[in-house]
Amino acid sequence: MSKVIAIANQKGGVAKTTTAISMGAGLTERGFKVLLIDVDDSGNPSLSKGLGITEPQKSLTDLMLFRILQRDIIEELQSVIVRHQEGMDIIPADHTLPGITDALNGVQDEGRKRGILREIVDRVKNDYDYVLLDAAPALNLMSINVLTAADEVIITTQPQGASEEGILELLQVAMQVRANMNPELIVRGLLITMLDVRTNYNKDKATKMANGYTELGMKVFTTRIPRAVSASGKKVAVNRLHPSKQNHFRVEDDEAMEELIASIQLKGILEPLLVRPSKELDGYEILSGHRRRYAAIRAGLQVIPVIIMEASDEDRDIILSDSNLQRPYIRISEKAWAIRLKYDAIKRKQGRHENRGEKRTPGGLFSSAESIAEKMGISKSTIKNYLRLTYLIQPFLEMVDGGTLPLKAGVQISYLAEPTQYHVLNVVEMENIRINETLAQKLRTSLSDTATLDDVVLLLNSGKNSRTQLPKKSGSKWIGIFNRLIFPKIIVSRKCKIY
Repeated sequence: MSKVIAIANQKGGVAKTTTAISMGAGLTERGFKVLLIDVDDSGNPSLSKGLGITEPQKSLTDLMLFRILQRDIIEELQSVIVRHQEGMDIIPADHTLPGITDALNGVQDEGRKRGILREIVDRVKNDYDYVLLDAAPALNLMSINVLTAADEVIITTQPQGASEEGILELLQVAMQVRANMNPELIVRGLLITMLDVRTNYNKDKATKMANGYTELGMKVFTTRIPRAVSASGKKVAVNRLHPSKQNHFRVEDDEAMEELIASIQLKGILEPLLVRPSKELDGYEILSGHRRRYAAIRAGLQVIPVIIMEASDEDRDIILSDSNLQRPYIRISEKAWAIRLKYDAIKRKQGRHENRGEKRTPGGLFSSAESIAEKMGISKSTIKNYLRLTYLIQPFLEMVDGGTLPLKAGVQISYLAEPTQYHVLNVVEMENIRINETLAQKLRTSLSDTATLDDVVLLLNSGKNSRTQLPKKSGSKWIGIFNRLIFPKIIVSRKCKIY
């Protein structure tokens, strides 16, 4: 089901267009089909220009005029939509869009006057996973069209007093549109952008802004977009770009990777990697783009484009987590570690702010499991289950990924001490036992942290008339079990690499 998201703020200079383009590129990279619509009727269509579309043959103006005249736009769409090299589709704007307001005012039906853009979006949205609307920095008839067409609104703002002006007015207009035109419209939240993490003033201002709007009942995204230190397109030697040690997403040599390598060999890297300076690594730590780096190395590139930004360890972890959680295909173990990474980062932030005497807002900026659950649209208990999975030994995690160990059974086993988990693993493999949630719960409640291999064997065979002896086996299976008994932590999957 397609989702239509408007990026809005009636004030300019708040990274609204940059956010729309970045969201589009990020979603496209993760396998989603995305349409960007430039609805900036200020006479300066920055989204279209930012994507290199300076003089489109046809634009949103043509589609708006067609619908005002109640003409079908199916054929017209083919000549208006532009396929960008990043893989996104774009409906561009040009200098003629400001004049569309006069044409809209000529529409007698008030509902159609405010819903022309929605008619266009409804014609195309089923072909996409996401439709992103980049609104003009204004509150006018076109802005109302944007809110009428959208399912959700994200409001971008800088952590400065001037950029906050008009947010409440925009919220009031959104409420009016929801009451009269679009009952499904929701304000997804406030996104703080262009944050200078190098100054305490800027960070404190962002925190106060977040707390203030949270107290008003408005969601504020925990992710904050830092101000970039260098411009997009700076090229860095690939040997100075280092994978983040916090990245748990595995890069595989699969068909998708071969396609990415072929694309890079043909077109180069279209979306720069996101990195931060690292003195420890004598180069840069990758925040987003581990697959692109690996593919670039395979493709033989010596230098690749990057965006360099300043980011704290917590910001790094949140960026890594959000980047991985948004992927359309992600293993259970990768999802668990991404949630754990973000959870720990939020907890560390919470601790620092509480140490400074700042009030913790329940469900607000510094909540942990609750805020992650809300953002992902799942329950707090589900988040806690994923967190527990990170306490499983690697072989059990791989069994959860492969479906041979149910997730809830894995949660129960995660409460066992690591040596005990290895004892359980050895026995269930030798006896070919399939662990379900009931058996896992029995193991959790019956085995202590100091349980021995014999204790595990006795427990798993307690339902039989007599205790079954460990079978004498030879071959690779027995050798594998022996290796785990002697070297329990040296277990590495050969199917994929971590970069």
